[in-house]
Amino acid sequence: MTDSLIFTDHLKNPSDSELEEMAFAAIRRHLKRLLKQRGLWSLPPSLLGVGGKSWDDESLLELGFECYCHVFVGMSEKNPGGKREYWRKKIADGQNIEKIANVSIRNFVHDRQENSSPEEAAVFKNLKKAIKIMIAEEQIKMLGNGKRVTAESKIGIVDATAVEIQRLKSFVTDSEDWQPALRIIRKFGKTATQATKSGLEATQSAGEVPFIFGDMKQVLSESSYMPADNKSDDPVAVHSEETSEFLFFDRIVRDTNSYETRVEAMDEIESEIHLKIDDLDRRKQIKDRLHSIVDFISSRLRESGFGESVSQSLILEELQLARSTVSDDMNILRELANQIVTTQ
Repeated sequence: MTDSLIFTDHLKNPSDSELEEMAFAAIRRHLKRLLKQRGLWSLPPSLLGVGGKSWDDESLLELGFECYCHVFVGMSEKNPGGKREYWRKKIADGQNIEKIANVSIRNFVHDRQENSSPEEAAVFKNLKKAIKIMIAEEQIKMLGNGKRVTAESKIGIVDATAVEIQRLKSFVTDSEDWQPALRIIRKFGKTATQATKSGLEATQSAGEVPFIFGDMKQVLSESSYMPADNKSDDPVAVHSEETSEFLFFDRIVRDTNSYETRVEAMDEIESEIHLKIDDLDRRKQIKDRLHSIVDFISSRLRESGFGESVSQSLILEELQLARSTVSDDMNILRELANQIVTTQ
């Protein structure tokens, strides 16, 4: 047994109390790292629906227990405990489940933030996406060695001392270029992301860079207005031949506007489609690739609040796959998704 396989070992031997404690400890380590990455570690646990004034051992223990129940047991009202079968099948097939378990833990944190503090989540996502767009357009870059945008990331062009948060707040609140974003940034969508990008471009033009991502996020959270009651102008993503959402996604959106209910439906169908992939009479290499595509689509849909499509070109770029391969894989996944939808 190695610590790197702790989730696999624990689920192989669920009655082993020592392995169980090691798995819980590993979950808490993952959660602590994710909370710091998302700039939540210094904020009240109530933002994730957890008691306590700060992230002490007790608060982290509470979140860890809920994470374990959600990821490894399954808390769906329709199919309580359904995740056990999902993991049992993978373990029985001799799979190492560490990678997909870590993805599930990350999704758990994202979903808790979305459900408990959707406005804060929207500020985070609009800012992060706007920065990523500017990086892709070579308008700005991440300074330092990190590749992922986290709360500690320094954003700018030339490395230097970061702008102090109070000076950053003064600029944002006084800038006419930031006003459109401050009015809508608490709702995630293309319009809000573009307005945030315009504000960042003004910040850069004024020389108020580099800044720390977490500082800018805090400034925008404190300076932005409550979102209007009207619905976003951004259309909800629906299936087409050029997008890679499963056919069940349109059904999820049509049935409810509740993010929490969409997540529950996504969890259930995601688990089912992974099991159906395992049952395919295909080479292991193909099935592993299909699992990766499902995980990628799920993560991106959650990050967008189920408000954006995931194109095949994005899958090609992120997973470094051939176009013909992805086209064939998506046909397989659509067929599996249709089987799931028609039996519900």
